[in-house]
Amino acid sequence: MLISRIIHQTARDFASLPGELKRNIEQLKALNPGWEYRLYDNADQLDYIGKHLGGDVLRLCERIEPHFQVMLSDVLRYAAIHREGGVYLDIKSTATRPLDEVLLPDDVYLLSQWRNRVGEQYQGWGIHNDISRVPGGEFQNWHIIAAAGHPFLEYVIEDMLRNMRRYHPLSYGKGKGAVVRISGPIQYTQTIAMLMPHYRARVVDIESLGFRYTIYADGNDHMQVPGHYSKVHAPIMQVERDPKVPEIFIRQL
Repeated sequence: MLISRIIHQTARDFASLPGELKRNIEQLKALNPGWEYRLYDNADQLDYIGKHLGGDVLRLCERIEPHFQVMLSDVLRYAAIHREGGVYLDIKSTATRPLDEVLLPDDVYLLSQWRNRVGEQYQGWGIHNDISRVPGGEFQNWHIIAAAGHPFLEYVIEDMLRNMRRYHPLSYGKGKGAVVRISGPIQYTQTIAMLMPHYRARVVDIESLGFRYTIYADGNDHMQVPGHYSKVHAPIMQVERDPKVPEIFIRQL
């Protein structure tokens, strides 16, 4: 199989995970005994980024505001899968079938979109003006499934880091809307949509392969926890001080 047998997940820290998420981890391990499992907490993510993407990128990631550490997870998932390959899943997500059973020997990249048409489970999800020219809306990034070195992720990382360096709330906005445009599914989709004619990938209905967006009954349940980034409307990164811009103006942003 071309895709490495490694499962990657991220979390702030393992100890604070609720019981159902810890059980989900153990179920993933049990279902895939021939796969290595890696959980990266925030410290692990920063260490990995510094080691493999360099000090400049590490310092850029250290400018992410605490409420928006999901961006750190975006950087990690793209970097780890590009470098090592495997299957990344959000910590709330799962797979109900063995990965060896659903991945094909010649798979190099899997892409999937939401079941978002009228009457479907995720009606309206993933539809954004920014990607209106992409039929079906965004490519999901709660899962990244690829062989190491796939060019999609090389370009995704490059575009994401450029967005992060250029971030200003007046141009990119604040809160969740800024996250999805800078490092999340909008940015991911914009980059990959341009590359699809040039590189191989398999487009699938990911849930038909046994993957699940969330272990919770409702797709939005995980957003109800206090302080979830989707509820915070604020600048997502510390803006580098421009000596030409008055300090009082910066404080008002």
